Amino acid sequence: MNENFLKIDNTINELLQKTPLPSLIGLQWSKRVLLIIFSLIILFFSLIIVCNQEGNVNRFTTVQKGEFIKDLVASGEIEAYSRAVISAPFMWGTNLQITYLEPEGSLVEKGSILVEFDDRDLKEERDLAEETIETLRADLEKLKSQQSLTISELENMVKMNEYSLEQAELQIKMMQFESEAKKQEAKIQLKEAENNLESAKTELESQKIINKSQLLQTQIKVNQAQNNLKSIDDRIERFKLHSPSKGIVVYMDIEGERPREGLETRPGWPLMQIPDLSKMQTSFFISEIDREKIKIGMPCTVTLDAYPDSIFQGSIRDISRLAQTEDNKNWLKGFKVYADLGGTATILKPGMTSKIRIFLDKYEDVVYVSQAAVFEIEGQPVVFPAGKHKAYAVYPGDKNEKDVIIKRGVKPGMKLAMMPSDERVTLLGKKEEQNRILAINQTLQESYKIFEKQGILYDYKNEFKEEQGSEEKKSVINNLPSFLQKRLKKEVKEKDSEPEIEIGQPETNRDKTFKVSPEMMKRLENNETEKQKKN
Repeated sequence: MNENFLKIDNTINELLQKTPLPSLIGLQWSKRVLLIIFSLIILFFSLIIVCNQEGNVNRFTTVQKGEFIKDLVASGEIEAYSRAVISAPFMWGTNLQITYLEPEGSLVEKGSILVEFDDRDLKEERDLAEETIETLRADLEKLKSQQSLTISELENMVKMNEYSLEQAELQIKMMQFESEAKKQEAKIQLKEAENNLESAKTELESQKIINKSQLLQTQIKVNQAQNNLKSIDDRIERFKLHSPSKGIVVYMDIEGERPREGLETRPGWPLMQIPDLSKMQTSFFISEIDREKIKIGMPCTVTLDAYPDSIFQGSIRDISRLAQTEDNKNWLKGFKVYADLGGTATILKPGMTSKIRIFLDKYEDVVYVSQAAVFEIEGQPVVFPAGKHKAYAVYPGDKNEKDVIIKRGVKPGMKLAMMPSDERVTLLGKKEEQNRILAINQTLQESYKIFEKQGILYDYKNEFKEEQGSEEKKSVINNLPSFLQKRLKKEVKEKDSEPEIEIGQPETNRDKTFKVSPEMMKRLENNETEKQKKN
């Protein structure tokens, strides 16, 4: 490039030397301008050459040979293997108003408080329960003191009666030389002393029983008050929702509204989820065609759209048995698949978009090339070698997301065009798709013939006649196979030309069609197939 500028500068100097003096001043002034112009011209042609070289690189690919991995790629979503749903407590007749809410996205530990509800009424009830307990305990102590005093008095009375009995017994011994009258009086006094002692003992035992009953009744009241206080504490504790495990807080919608402080909830309403971050998985959908390709236990790799350099090893854990709707907007159906991740990392968060690559098969020492270099001409797979305008027939094998195995037709190291100029080429696999569509149309025609033979047809003609007044019905008719549309146009035209049936005439020309559901159509077709097998 420097040599080119030196040549341009020498040329301009020679031109200035050969130029007459009147024009010399003008050329001296324009020397710098000429240098700039020549430099721009050289730069322009250099850019063209570079662009052509890059275009050639992008337009061609090289045939490779070596290990080939057959895989299946899908997009999914990271989620926790297990999650706990945090719901409002089942407490009826109570105002469940949220006063505290753990912020969404917070990382919480096991036992952390997630939600608190308004418990002011319960706390006031608890204060009253504590006052009741204190009063009952004071009454219990007072009762014990009174009972102790009464028992002490009765025990003293028993002792006094025992002393009187001893005196009476001694008096009897001293009356052995006295008259019979005095002996009889002493015996009476002894008998009274014995009766008084027995009565005092009976009263003491009775009072102990009464005291025990009074203590039991008062203690029951204290226990009831304590149980009531414990029940209130339990209810207050239920107004605090704790995390059952370590995880991240994810809010849930409550009838279209998200949890917030001040919100009044109903018992049992789900408020948030706590995914367990110790074990993560990814879920994704596969089409009905790919359902049979994957098996439980197959290895896969998972990458995150947000962190494409991080690769996680995983394996297929579960595949749904029934097809599910992937998207409510387009009603696509597929089978949901779950893949376990081999490890955990802080970057893994529920809801992150993931890319899953499932390894279906592995080939050693095979020839393969980019799918962008393989085309079809009238159903025959072909390639276009670099520098040649003639298409070469090839025989492809298995393929993955980017490449396809070539069994025969190319050699390793060959350069193939990815943008051929031949107008006849179509994408690889187009013929196969056309055959699949033809097979579907053939099945529909056979089904139509079965119903036509049995005199059972769906009443499309009325919908066809009303298509101008309804865009929805018009789209339904337009989505029918072409052979059905032609048949309907013909039948509607014939129907319009038929004379109307007058009253009293037999309805021999009346249409025998009636509306049947798609499910009935499938059952009738299955019945016809079974009859043909039996025959």
